[in-house]
Amino acid sequence: MSFGAYNLQTDLQELKNMIASLPTYLKGDQLYGSVGGGFFTGGRNPNLTIGGILLRVRRLYALQTRLTDSQLQTLQQAQHAHQATAQQHAERYRARLEREAHSRLDAILPFFKECQQTPAQCRSIYLPEVLRRTITQEILTHLSQDHPVPTELSQKVALVDRRLRGVIRPSEFVWDATLAEVYPAEAFWWMYMRPREVGD
Repeated sequence: MSFGAYNLQTDLQELKNMIASLPTYLKGDQLYGSVGGGFFTGGRNPNLTIGGILLRVRRLYALQTRLTDSQLQTLQQAQHAHQATAQQHAERYRARLEREAHSRLDAILPFFKECQQTPAQCRSIYLPEVLRRTITQEILTHLSQDHPVPTELSQKVALVDRRLRGVIRPSEFVWDATLAEVYPAEAFWWMYMRPREVGD
């Protein structure tokens, strides 16, 4: 969970479930899957995407000193399985990541129109965009480890960021304070900003 109180065990269990379903997910073509191999099945589980996996991997390793020995072992085993699957399906893995980044950036664009049309609601609808942009950043970081980020994707990121900076202003960290140490302000600046209040 990213909008309320952060729970390490929840993050770890979601990561474990996602990685267990990753091989089946990569064999299919749906971008937003669900654990267990199905798609759009509803329920309380988050969507299965590689970006969602990378999001949780960062958080859990950054906070690993807070994990019990058993939890840390679970994390290491899950990440080992994740890396093995990524290597086995390297081309599909990277292609799916690029597709997810484009999808999440495209999903942010309506936010700007909504803020323009109904400025009073802009602040209250910002948090989903924080999650989308943060997962996109995890994807960009991963993609850039081995190859340059594709130009079209880099340009789309620059466009979204330019428009974001036009509507948000410095604020307190927008997620649970536990996660502030995971996300430095310089790299994740949108997590330390919010749309200004109407009348500011």
